[in-house]
Amino acid sequence: MAQGSLKSKLKVPNMKNKQKHGVRKQSMKKQRGRYIQPKNAKVKENEKLKLFLEKEIKTNIENEVSSVAISNEAKKFHIVKLSKQAAGRIEKKRKQKGKK
Repeated sequence: MAQGSLKSKLKVPNMKNKQKHGVRKQSMKKQRGRYIQPKNAKVKENEKLKLFLEKEIKTNIENEVSSVAISNEAKKFHIVKLSKQAAGRIEKKRKQKGKK
C-alpha cells in the first residue's frame, strides 16, 4: 500500500501568455483597458531618427576600425564597397524573398 496522499500535478505557467499580456510595446498607450496606437507622424519621425542614428553609429565604428587596421597592418588596407547598382539588385532580391 502506498503511504501518503497522491501528488497533485503542478501546471507550469505558459510563457507565451506571459509574454503576450505582460509585455506591450512601449509606444502604445493604455486608455480605459484598451491600447491606443500612437500618432502616425510621431512613430514615423521616431523610426527615421532611430535609423539615422543607427546608420551614423555603424559608419563611425567602421571608420574607427579601419583607422586602427590601417595603422597596425603592414599591408595596404582596402575597403570594398558595393556600387549603387549592385546594392539595388541585392535589395530587390531581399524584398522578393520576403514576399514569398
